[in-house]
Amino acid sequence: PYTQKIIRIESVENDVSTAQLSQSAEIISARLKDFSSEPFSIALNPAKHQIKVTLSKEWNLNVVRQLLTQKGELAFYPSYDAGKLAELLNKNDGIFSLVHKRDTSASDIIVGCAGIAQIGKVDHFIHSSGMDMYCKFSWGMSNNDTTELCLYALCPLDAKQLHLSETNVEDMHVMKDEDSAATGIRIDFKSSASGIWADMTRQNIGKPIAFVLDDLVVSAPVVRDEIKGGSCQITGNYSEKQLRYIAAVGNNGALPLDFKIVQ
Repeated sequence: PYTQKIIRIESVENDVSTAQLSQSAEIISARLKDFSSEPFSIALNPAKHQIKVTLSKEWNLNVVRQLLTQKGELAFYPSYDAGKLAELLNKNDGIFSLVHKRDTSASDIIVGCAGIAQIGKVDHFIHSSGMDMYCKFSWGMSNNDTTELCLYALCPLDAKQLHLSETNVEDMHVMKDEDSAATGIRIDFKSSASGIWADMTRQNIGKPIAFVLDDLVVSAPVVRDEIKGGSCQITGNYSEKQLRYIAAVGNNGALPLDFKIVQ
């Protein structure tokens, strides 16, 4: 027996099957196991479309709430080259009055950064100006600064192209270099997707490819060469706890339902 903490989540959809609820519970259980070895239990209430999670006192409830409700959709986006992106952005240069360039050495796909309170205003400008018709914009962390986010400009995925998503991931886990003590995440794609990854990296040598989790850019490394092995590594200014969270969400597929916290 352990001191209990309880979180209850409920699907926001009305039409929910028991199978969907069970699948969600399996994904949530796998996320929790990947994130921590602390004990927990899960119970379903199909009549109320709810999942009850009972945890030991060691769990951080704020982190658990995120693990229970984050969708978990992955995408990999190529980027424009610097010249093309400048051409696109200069058609609507008003964006630069709403964001600031944080670091002159930052990637060309970063339009600029803004405080959390400004995000809605920037998003409104992008949509109202029609900039999102020819470019996909996603926010990402700003050098581990929790007070602001950076805006990335990515190539929209062509409907005719083969895409990589969470369904193509075989394994995702935190890795650590024993010599340098550097940490990161290793992603291994399923064998059926390794060719897609090789094609994407070959076509984008010298340009960043953004790893996007639920529309938030986690990392955007520059491709140095074609990657034929069906794997990649993600690094950045993330703590080990943040890396474990990203890996736990990315390693176990997307939730088939959207949830809200009810307890």
